[in-house]
Amino acid sequence: MSLQKSVTVTLDKPCTQATLRIDGISRPIIAPVLGVEPVGSDAPQTIYLASLVHRVGDPEYAGWSMSGAVSTILTRRGA
Repeated sequence: MSLQKSVTVTLDKPCTQATLRIDGISRPIIAPVLGVEPVGSDAPQTIYLASLVHRVGDPEYAGWSMSGAVSTILTRRGA
């Protein structure tokens, strides 16, 4: 059984900055956005961040997969 943490990802309107709010972390993580691949009209499928905000061994995040070696790539998981 894997531990999952809740994460909320918010993009500003021009999609230049992402804010991540993770359960158990009091401060939000704010990172510049390099690019976004939308899946629909409003929902991004993949968000490319300009910095590394995750680590190997972090718990799984509900709704998002985090990957990348130099910067974090957020990929929305299917519902």
